[in-house]
Amino acid sequence: MLICESLSKHYRSGKGTVRSLDRVDLKVDRGDFLVIKGHSGSGKTTMLLALGAMLHPTEGRVMFDGKSLYDLPQNERARIRARSIGFVFQMFHLIPYLSVLDNALTAVENPSATESVQRSKSLLRELGLGDRLEHFPHQLSAGEKQRAALARAMMPNPDVILADEPTGNLDPENALEVCRHLKKFQEQGGTVVFVTHGDAASSFATRTISLKNGRLLSSSDDASDA
Repeated sequence: MLICESLSKHYRSGKGTVRSLDRVDLKVDRGDFLVIKGHSGSGKTTMLLALGAMLHPTEGRVMFDGKSLYDLPQNERARIRARSIGFVFQMFHLIPYLSVLDNALTAVENPSATESVQRSKSLLRELGLGDRLEHFPHQLSAGEKQRAALARAMMPNPDVILADEPTGNLDPENALEVCRHLKKFQEQGGTVVFVTHGDAASSFATRTISLKNGRLLSSSDDASDA
């Protein structure tokens, strides 16, 4: 589904070239719950952005369902990103002046369509936010904000969800709940790539890899029944 081939991303700094990613080879199969672990600065977020058609690599390529993402025209790449890839971020990135319901609807092309509104309400109820539909982000707890962000990511019915430290600002109970919802998405046929420096998602992973200084260190194929 997603394949990185010799993926590299370099930045210039006052001290020379920083290799955020350094010739990474990786295959993400459909139905994976892949956890990418590493400390801050290891290259996790850079990899996630490259996988999500948001960051052009310096070298190498990213294949998505047989297409080389960064060889595509920008508008086609944006169309794949909008329809097939959902994003969840540590800082939620909810629009502050929109309700929970309307935040979720920003992920679809026709937010006013009856079908879209019904799907948004259904997802939010599944995520325990049925009584928060008209609330604004500042009226939500951190766990509720992340579940609202997760609903937005799921709205287009994407093939894959890319989650960047989605439990980083949550207490253990809310972190576990977010992981359970992502696991349910995966069990229903979706694919999850979850980057983190912690262990909240470890028991949900079908596979775990580690990055250090932009390089792939290890891989585990131990699946979990969590």
